[in-house]
This record gives sequence, structure tokens and C-alpha cells, in this order.
Amino acid sequence: MGKNPHLLNSDTFKAFSRPSGEVEKVLAMHPKPTPEAIIERFKTTLFIDEYPDESIVRQSKDTINEFSAFCKRVAPVLMKIKKQASALRNNNLTTLTTQLLTSLTKYEEETITTYADCNANKLVLGDINDTEIKDKSEELSATLKNPYVEFYNWVKGECDDIESLYEAIKTRDELTGTKQKVESKKKTDEKELEKLNQGKRTFKTLLKSSSGRQVEITNLSNAIS
Repeated sequence: MGKNPHLLNSDTFKAFSRPSGEVEKVLAMHPKPTPEAIIERFKTTLFIDEYPDESIVRQSKDTINEFSAFCKRVAPVLMKIKKQASALRNNNLTTLTTQLLTSLTKYEEETITTYADCNANKLVLGDINDTEIKDKSEELSATLKNPYVEFYNWVKGECDDIESLYEAIKTRDELTGTKQKVESKKKTDEKELEKLNQGKRTFKTLLKSSSGRQVEITNLSNAIS
């Protein structure tokens, strides 16, 4: 965040990092920025061209669609890997290694007792005169780190990244759909308004008086604006 001044210096982050009460309540009191303010902030901080070349728009849409399709294929696989890594990271290697060494020592004692006439000199882990191997084994078990912990964190990060991007794409698609509906409604209202201004009756104003039609003209003009 330190590399993004518009985030670091935002009122929202200041309220989060230096709260003067319960964070959720403080954030809830912050007024929501207007769409115009959001657009202006993005344009300024991300150097976005509001009216890019149409070829760039098409290329960007193709890239987004390709990535969206990729997300649908790879996200379930990545979630499965995350689940498997989570199970592996919960294994306590120190405990497991200690248990293994205990079992090896027991196995060694049973073997020597049965097949080497209880000759203690044959012992390796259980040799009381030379404990180097046993000491090193115990030291190993105490210093072992489970590599799947870091692997899990990496996979979790990948899942979060893809999920956030995919959510952004879905939101974009929803907004695009909303925009198309609004534009379609605007065109319909403009045609309706044009007819009314020409003195023609429309299906909506068929049974309305002249004053009612004037009200409809005002309403349509406001809606289009």
C-alpha cells in the first residue's frame, strides 16, 4: 500500500489504521464517493484514458474473456490443491519424526534381541556408548520445518488473486449489462419524447389530457437527463 499513495492517504485507510472508535462504525459513517469522484480518482492515479482507441478496447475485451475462461478452468483445480496443501501443512513434522525415531529404536531393540543374541554393540540408535546418531536424529526432529506451510500460503495467495480478478470481471460484466439496459431505456424515452414534442399521441399518453402529456414530457426529459 505504501507504493499507492491514493490508497495510503485515503480517508478510509486513515480511519482503518488510526481509528477513533470501532472501525466498522467509523467506516460506516464515511460518505460514499460519487461515481464522478471515483472516475476522477482512477483517471488521475492510474492514468486511465477515458476514451481509448476502439482497437485497444476490443483487444482488452478479448484478453478479459480469455482470462475469464481460464479462471473457470483453473480455479477448481487450484482450490483442490489448496485443500490438499492445507492437510499436509497441519502435519507436525517434529512429532512425526520423534515417533518414527522411537519406532526405529524399538524395532532395532527387537531385532538385536532376536537375531544378534542381545549384543548391545550391534545397536545404532540405542548405542549408549555412542549417542552421536541419536543426538543428531533428535536435533533434526526439533529443527524440521514443514515445507507445505509455505506452499499452502503460496497457493492461498494464488487463489485469492484469481478470485479477486474473477470477481472484478463478473462485476464489470454486470455493469456492462446495466449500462446497455439504461442506454436502451434512454433511446426508448428519447423516441417517446420526440413524438410528444411533435404533438403525437403515444401508447402511454393515449388516454391522457394535454396537461397529463405535459407532465409526461417533463418526466421523460428529467429521466433522459
